[in-house]
This record gives sequence, structure tokens and C-alpha cells, in this order.
Amino acid sequence: MMVTDAFVGTVATTAEMAQGLRASYPLYQQLGLATVDHTLLEQVDLTARLTRVHVRWHFFDANGVRLTECDYEYLLRRDDDGALRAYVAVAIDEMEKLAKLAAEKGIQFPGA
Repeated sequence: MMVTDAFVGTVATTAEMAQGLRASYPLYQQLGLATVDHTLLEQVDLTARLTRVHVRWHFFDANGVRLTECDYEYLLRRDDDGALRAYVAVAIDEMEKLAKLAAEKGIQFPGA
């Protein structure tokens, strides 16, 4: 499940997640985003199987210059097969940061 100030939706499969990312790719190209990295800011084990993490995503251009960063909170669950999976993703400031980057580059940001 993805939750933002403007959107709530679910993605049932990895293929659906990949399709959503592909749909965003043209905008990311316009913004000059080439690579991404992250920093784990906080991890809280809620139960033996549930963990909440706060992640800061760093977006870079093709020259390695950081363009922007945004924060997300995720609720992770260790499933019966032992895999740790994200079940809830909360975008904290992604739209604001991407809209600001778009404005700086003179690009019309969807929804702005």
C-alpha cells in the first residue's frame, strides 16, 4: 500500500510495482535523475515480525550530483518464508521535493 497526502493505493504484485515505476520514468528523465541511493535513518522493531523504517532516498544526476532527496516510512513484515517485505509505504515529502526540483528546472510537474 502506498500512502501520500494526495494518493492512497495498493500494488498487489512486483510486476505492478515495476509498471508504476516505468510510468514515472519519463518524468524522472526530464528531471535529470540518473541514480538513487538511500540512508536508513531509523529502524524500530515493533514485534518479532514487524519493523518500521524511516529511509531517506537520495537522487543524483548522471554526473553524481545530488539533485534532491526525500523521506519515506515503511512498515515491513517478515513473512512465513523468511522474506522481509514492505507492506506500507508512506511518502513524507517526495511530491514537494520533486515539484521544487521541477520548478528549478522549468519543468511542469504533474498536479502542480
